[in-house]
Amino acid sequence: MNVPPWAGFIADVPDDQVEAGGDITVYGGRNVALVLGEIFAGLGCSRISALRSLGMQGWEFDFRYGGRHRFSCRVQSFYPVFWLLFVEESFSSGEAHVELWRKFGNTLERDPRFHKILWRSAKQGPPDPQKVEAINDRRQLLFDEEFPPSRIDAKASHPSIWPYVIAIWLMFSGAIGPFMLEHPDLFHRVGYAVIGLLLFLLGVLFFLIGIGQGRET
Repeated sequence: MNVPPWAGFIADVPDDQVEAGGDITVYGGRNVALVLGEIFAGLGCSRISALRSLGMQGWEFDFRYGGRHRFSCRVQSFYPVFWLLFVEESFSSGEAHVELWRKFGNTLERDPRFHKILWRSAKQGPPDPQKVEAINDRRQLLFDEEFPPSRIDAKASHPSIWPYVIAIWLMFSGAIGPFMLEHPDLFHRVGYAVIGLLLFLLGVLFFLIGIGQGRET
């Protein structure tokens, strides 16, 4: 299976949502995002960015691991439950992604500020906050028990760049080819246009395949 990018959990961190006149002026989750940034720094990550407010979607920051591997982390508050989205933004073999995720998952589990941690796949999406609150800590599997190394596939956890390369080549050929292959006969010109359209549509298909990578369970 892929690295589950979503997690829900309860955090013993003060609620930092700010309201005025019944409206939310500053969405919560910033304090938790700061704590997570410190955790990633302790795991050897570098170039941790300043937090970016995404409005009701929470707070986000990005960082590097192993020099060239770029990741992002987003936190959304449903206090006292929080959602976390952890993804790699760079193209690689996926091994660094799995390595950092395992370190992070175990560290989060051992940190007394975090409880009832529930990881979910991209296909499943973020867990329902009520389900997170209802978790029985005593019956919950440990991180390494739920996700043994044999269960996570590094190659499946990271998208390949090739679908995008093929998509660009096919779409470019389909769009430009008919104009470069000029022919005085109308029948041939129509044929070239049809072939160009088919190549372009095939390119779109490869582009969608690329986007769909990593959405499996």
